[in-house]
Amino acid sequence: MEKDSLLEYLDEVHPLSEDLKIFLGNRLRFLTISKNDFLYRQGEILQTVYFVIEGLLVRQTRIEEREQITAFYKEKDFLIEHHSFHLHQKVRYTVFAEENTRLLCLHYRDVMSMYQLYPESNYIARFFLEHYHCLKDQHTSLLLYLNRSMRYAKFKELMPWALCRLKLGQIASYLNMAPETLSRVRNAAMP
Repeated sequence: MEKDSLLEYLDEVHPLSEDLKIFLGNRLRFLTISKNDFLYRQGEILQTVYFVIEGLLVRQTRIEEREQITAFYKEKDFLIEHHSFHLHQKVRYTVFAEENTRLLCLHYRDVMSMYQLYPESNYIARFFLEHYHCLKDQHTSLLLYLNRSMRYAKFKELMPWALCRLKLGQIASYLNMAPETLSRVRNAAMP
Protein backbone atom coordinates (compact mmCIF):
# COMPACT_ATOMS: atom_id res chain seq x y z
CA MET A 1 0.00 0.00 0.00
CA GLU A 2 2.73 2.50 0.98
CA LYS A 3 4.75 1.55 -2.08
CA ASP A 4 1.71 2.31 -4.23
CA SER A 5 1.29 5.75 -2.67
CA LEU A 6 4.95 6.55 -3.41
CA LEU A 7 4.58 5.35 -7.01
CA GLU A 8 1.46 7.51 -7.44
CA TYR A 9 3.33 10.49 -5.98
CA LEU A 10 6.24 9.99 -8.40
CA ASP A 11 3.84 9.44 -11.28
CA GLU A 12 2.40 12.92 -10.63
CA VAL A 13 5.87 14.42 -11.12
CA HIS A 14 6.46 12.47 -14.34
CA PRO A 15 4.65 9.41 -15.74
CA LEU A 16 6.35 6.17 -14.72
CA SER A 17 6.68 3.24 -17.08
CA GLU A 18 5.20 -0.06 -15.89
CA ASP A 19 8.72 -1.51 -15.88
CA LEU A 20 9.95 1.21 -13.51
CA LYS A 21 6.97 0.61 -11.20
CA ILE A 22 7.85 -3.09 -11.07
CA PHE A 23 11.55 -2.28 -10.54
CA LEU A 24 10.77 0.02 -7.59
CA GLY A 25 8.15 -2.34 -6.18
CA ASN A 26 10.75 -5.10 -6.01
CA ARG A 27 13.57 -3.00 -4.55
CA LEU A 28 11.97 -0.59 -2.09
CA ARG A 29 12.32 -1.71 1.53
CA PHE A 30 10.42 -0.68 4.66
CA LEU A 31 12.07 0.71 7.75
CA THR A 32 10.48 1.74 11.04
CA ILE A 33 12.20 4.01 13.54
CA SER A 34 10.88 4.69 17.03
CA LYS A 35 10.72 8.17 18.46
CA ASN A 36 14.19 9.41 19.60
CA ASP A 37 16.03 6.65 17.70
CA PHE A 38 18.66 7.57 15.11
CA LEU A 39 18.28 6.95 11.41
CA TYR A 40 21.99 7.67 11.04
CA ARG A 41 24.77 9.58 12.79
CA GLN A 42 27.33 12.11 11.69
CA GLY A 43 30.42 10.30 10.40
CA GLU A 44 28.67 7.34 8.77
CA ILE A 45 28.74 6.68 5.03
CA LEU A 46 25.22 6.53 3.61
CA GLN A 47 24.16 4.45 0.67
CA THR A 48 20.40 4.90 0.92
CA VAL A 49 17.64 7.25 -0.22
CA TYR A 50 14.73 7.49 2.24
CA PHE A 51 11.09 8.46 1.71
CA VAL A 52 8.97 9.35 4.75
CA ILE A 53 5.64 7.52 4.73
CA GLU A 54 4.58 8.66 8.17
CA GLY A 55 6.31 10.51 11.00
CA LEU A 56 8.88 13.24 11.46
CA LEU A 57 12.68 13.26 11.28
CA VAL A 58 15.05 16.00 12.45
CA ARG A 59 18.49 16.62 10.90
CA GLN A 60 21.19 18.26 12.99
CA THR A 61 24.92 18.84 12.92
CA ARG A 62 27.47 19.63 15.58
CA ILE A 63 28.94 23.12 15.24
CA GLU A 64 31.41 24.42 17.83
CA GLU A 65 30.21 22.12 20.62
CA ARG A 66 26.49 22.71 20.03
CA GLU A 67 23.84 20.93 18.01
CA GLN A 68 22.34 22.97 15.14
CA ILE A 69 19.12 21.78 13.49
CA THR A 70 19.27 22.19 9.73
CA ALA A 71 16.19 20.41 8.36
CA PHE A 72 12.98 18.52 9.08
CA TYR A 73 11.48 15.67 7.06
CA LYS A 74 7.80 14.74 7.27
CA GLU A 75 5.33 12.74 5.21
CA LYS A 76 6.07 12.73 1.46
CA ASP A 77 9.63 14.04 1.95
CA PHE A 78 12.74 12.43 0.53
CA LEU A 79 15.93 12.33 2.51
CA ILE A 80 19.29 11.90 0.81
CA GLU A 81 22.67 13.20 1.92
CA HIS A 82 24.16 13.89 -1.51
CA HIS A 83 27.68 14.49 -0.23
CA SER A 84 27.79 11.03 1.33
CA PHE A 85 25.57 9.21 -1.16
CA HIS A 86 27.34 10.27 -4.36
CA LEU A 87 30.89 10.84 -3.13
CA HIS A 88 30.89 7.95 -0.60
CA GLN A 89 32.18 10.25 2.11
CA LYS A 90 31.16 10.54 5.75
CA VAL A 91 27.86 12.28 6.33
CA ARG A 92 27.99 15.65 8.09
CA TYR A 93 24.62 15.31 9.83
CA THR A 94 22.77 13.19 12.35
CA VAL A 95 19.10 12.36 11.77
CA PHE A 96 16.74 11.16 14.50
CA ALA A 97 13.03 10.46 14.75
CA GLU A 98 11.01 13.13 16.51
CA GLU A 99 7.96 10.88 16.09
CA ASN A 100 7.59 7.19 15.37
CA THR A 101 8.48 7.10 11.69
CA ARG A 102 7.90 4.70 8.81
CA LEU A 103 10.09 4.95 5.72
CA LEU A 104 10.69 3.42 2.35
CA CYS A 105 14.37 2.95 1.41
CA LEU A 106 16.24 2.46 -1.84
CA HIS A 107 19.91 1.43 -1.90
CA TYR A 108 22.59 3.27 -3.91
CA ARG A 109 23.16 0.41 -6.39
CA ASP A 110 19.41 0.31 -7.13
CA VAL A 111 19.27 4.07 -7.64
CA MET A 112 22.20 3.89 -10.09
CA SER A 113 20.57 0.98 -11.96
CA MET A 114 17.29 2.90 -12.10
CA TYR A 115 19.02 5.94 -13.66
CA GLN A 116 20.60 3.74 -16.34
CA LEU A 117 17.54 1.64 -17.14
CA TYR A 118 14.65 4.12 -16.86
CA PRO A 119 15.13 7.58 -18.41
CA GLU A 120 12.08 9.04 -16.64
CA SER A 121 13.79 8.46 -13.29
CA ASN A 122 16.39 11.07 -14.22
CA TYR A 123 13.68 13.68 -14.77
CA ILE A 124 12.12 12.84 -11.40
CA ALA A 125 15.50 12.96 -9.64
CA ARG A 126 16.24 16.36 -11.16
CA PHE A 127 12.81 17.65 -10.11
CA PHE A 128 13.40 16.69 -6.46
CA LEU A 129 17.02 17.86 -6.50
CA GLU A 130 15.83 21.29 -7.61
CA HIS A 131 12.98 21.26 -5.08
CA TYR A 132 15.25 20.49 -2.12
CA HIS A 133 17.91 22.91 -3.34
CA CYS A 134 15.24 25.66 -3.28
CA LEU A 135 14.24 24.66 0.28
CA LYS A 136 17.85 24.82 1.41
CA ASP A 137 18.27 28.21 -0.24
CA GLN A 138 15.06 29.37 1.45
CA HIS A 139 16.46 28.37 4.86
CA THR A 140 19.76 30.14 4.14
CA SER A 141 17.93 33.30 3.09
CA LEU A 142 15.79 33.11 6.22
CA LEU A 143 18.91 33.16 8.37
CA LEU A 144 20.94 35.71 6.41
CA TYR A 145 18.46 38.38 5.43
CA LEU A 146 15.74 38.55 8.07
CA ASN A 147 15.74 39.83 11.63
CA ARG A 148 14.51 37.48 14.37
CA SER A 149 10.86 38.60 14.29
CA MET A 150 10.68 38.36 10.51
CA ARG A 151 12.49 35.00 10.60
CA TYR A 152 9.85 33.55 12.91
CA ALA A 153 6.97 35.08 10.90
CA LYS A 154 8.35 33.61 7.67
CA PHE A 155 8.89 30.23 9.35
CA LYS A 156 5.23 30.20 10.47
CA GLU A 157 4.14 31.04 6.95
CA LEU A 158 6.34 28.42 5.26
CA MET A 159 6.05 25.61 7.82
CA PRO A 160 2.75 25.97 9.70
CA TRP A 161 2.68 22.20 10.34
CA ALA A 162 5.89 22.54 12.41
CA LEU A 163 4.34 24.70 15.12
CA CYS A 164 2.36 21.78 16.56
CA ARG A 165 4.86 18.98 15.82
CA LEU A 166 8.19 20.44 16.95
CA LYS A 167 9.55 21.60 20.28
CA LEU A 168 10.26 25.29 20.78
CA GLY A 169 13.99 24.56 21.16
CA GLN A 170 14.06 22.74 17.82
CA ILE A 171 12.42 25.64 16.02
CA ALA A 172 14.80 28.05 17.76
CA SER A 173 17.81 26.02 16.64
CA TYR A 174 16.53 25.90 13.05
CA LEU A 175 16.09 29.70 13.15
CA ASN A 176 19.51 30.13 14.80
CA MET A 177 18.12 31.67 18.00
CA ALA A 178 18.27 30.83 21.66
CA PRO A 179 14.99 29.28 22.89
CA GLU A 180 14.50 32.25 25.26
CA THR A 181 14.83 34.67 22.34
CA LEU A 182 12.32 32.73 20.26
CA SER A 183 9.94 32.65 23.20
CA ARG A 184 10.10 36.47 23.46
CA VAL A 185 9.67 36.87 19.68
CA ARG A 186 6.73 34.45 19.68
CA ASN A 187 5.04 36.19 22.62
CA ALA A 188 5.51 39.61 21.01
CA ALA A 189 3.89 38.30 17.80
CA MET A 190 0.78 36.98 19.60
CA PRO A 191 -2.31 39.22 19.36
